[in-house]
Amino acid sequence: MKNTSLEIEKCSMQSEGYLFPWQVLRKYPHFFSGSMKNRIMKKNFMKQYLTSLFAIGILAITGQSFAQQSLFGIRLQDANSHVLSINAPTTGFTASYNFRFPAGMPAAGALLYASDGAGQSAWLPAGTAGQVLSFAAGLPVWTDINTLISATTGWAVTGNATLSAYNGITGSYLGTSTAQPLVVATTNILSPQPIEFYTNNSEKMRLSSGGELGIGLSPTAGKLLHVAGTAGTSNIRLASLASATGTTGRIMFATDGTGDLQTLAFPSSSGMVLSSTTSGTLSWVSEASGSGWTTTGNSGTSPSTNFIGTTDAQDLVVKTGGSASTNERLRVTSAGKIGIGNIIPSATLDLKGDYATRYAGSTLSNGVNNDVDPSSSSYLRISGPTAAYSITGFAGGSDGKRLTIFNATGQVLTLSYDNSSATSGNRLFIPTRSDLTVYDSGTVSLVYDAVNAHWSVTNFTNALLPQVGAQILARKPSNENRTTNTTMTNDADLQWSVGANQVWEVRGMLIVSSGSSTPDFKFQFVGPGGTGDGLTLDHKAYSISSTGGGFSEINLMTAYSSSSGDITVKNNAKTVVEVAGVFTIGSAGGSVKLQWAQQNSNATATTLEKDTYLFITRIQ
Repeated sequence: MKNTSLEIEKCSMQSEGYLFPWQVLRKYPHFFSGSMKNRIMKKNFMKQYLTSLFAIGILAITGQSFAQQSLFGIRLQDANSHVLSINAPTTGFTASYNFRFPAGMPAAGALLYASDGAGQSAWLPAGTAGQVLSFAAGLPVWTDINTLISATTGWAVTGNATLSAYNGITGSYLGTSTAQPLVVATTNILSPQPIEFYTNNSEKMRLSSGGELGIGLSPTAGKLLHVAGTAGTSNIRLASLASATGTTGRIMFATDGTGDLQTLAFPSSSGMVLSSTTSGTLSWVSEASGSGWTTTGNSGTSPSTNFIGTTDAQDLVVKTGGSASTNERLRVTSAGKIGIGNIIPSATLDLKGDYATRYAGSTLSNGVNNDVDPSSSSYLRISGPTAAYSITGFAGGSDGKRLTIFNATGQVLTLSYDNSSATSGNRLFIPTRSDLTVYDSGTVSLVYDAVNAHWSVTNFTNALLPQVGAQILARKPSNENRTTNTTMTNDADLQWSVGANQVWEVRGMLIVSSGSSTPDFKFQFVGPGGTGDGLTLDHKAYSISSTGGGFSEINLMTAYSSSSGDITVKNNAKTVVEVAGVFTIGSAGGSVKLQWAQQNSNATATTLEKDTYLFITRIQ
């Protein structure tokens, strides 16, 4: 109970502030009465009290403030009555301990720290610029920040080495581990600076102070994204826009006004074009489904609405090789006239230049050939027959269509007039209202008349209408040579076609020359070979020297196909052979041909010269 009173008295004295010793004795005389034990306790308390009071006195002498000590704290008060209290923990000490100050005076900036576990303290001198407070062996030390970071998990301002990259679980990364954003910034507003990103000791990306991002380069002002790279190579990949189906080709476009991007896969077939609706929906459509004509043609067109041309009174012009006026190839005028190579056509078709009609081959048979089809050709080359043959009509006629036929068979062709064996509408109209005989290499031109539904013959060569008096001229356009050959063969030009049971008169001049007097010259005529063929021939040979000397005359009568005999041809002189005769054609038509050769084989050529001719007239 007395101990309790003692504690109460301590507290009472503490609550009244700090008293001098005589004030204590005078105010609390009973404090020192009682048992010996209490007196000892009071004595110890008084000893502590006096020690604290002594400390307060020291503080008062060395400082300008006034200090008071309670039993569990110290108060420091300055001249302005501002108080600093140093108190024991409100929960009390866990144990008694001593705290000892360092022995020496600290320098400016020194830090006080506990240097051991026994209450001794020490001063840590101030660090240098760039150092941070860290701990080594449990004691505080100042350390260069780069040295500290490289040895721990921080990022050094000069970069880090040998750090494992963050894999989502472990590794090094620059960022936050709390629900806070990572902010990378330059804050100098007087001289704004970019943020630069380096890897492998070179800059790879830069965010300028103006907000432009450059990848592989310093961005151009105003270009929010500027990416470097090699022209013609792929530098950017947006994986979110890749095709889920694996299609490699895609185009990227804005889906709406917000700037969101989407992709559209390339079409699965060639010839597609990109189409858009007014709402901006993109799709691939057939090139022909657009409003233009494609280079591979269009489908689904209507002749009543689709056309190539102009919609105003302007000419339609076709050019090749460029837009220059000299490259114009065809013009359709607003009046409907067509000019080819002519920009001012004066006719429905006005052609400046040549033109060609390519032939089509047609193989026919001996005898009658009905409704021969020339297909789409306007020039028909006929082959096949080995004997006389005829054509009764041609298929495929249309109004104004033109057709030219060429007899390349070596046989006589008869075009039959209005022959009922041909289909009506395919038959032939011949002005003489009779058949037309076309000999080897002869041509016939026809045009189709839709009004009368037949083909009309308009022109022919090496062909005869069957009336008496028809004439043929066979002429050599160039020299023809024979060397070291005594076998008579057909002349390339002097031959003509005849019909069965006809009679022909022949007159002409054969001009022969040689550089030697040895080979000489021989000739003969051969006919179709039918029963009843006959020939009566008279010829005269005139030898004309190069100096214009005299001539010799030879009269010779010979049977049909017999040899002319040896006709002398002098060295470097011309021999003119005048021939006249009558040919009687037997039961078979065909060709009458001149054959000739050297009389004596010799390497020096025998020549049948240019302008040699035969003039043939039908007399029956």
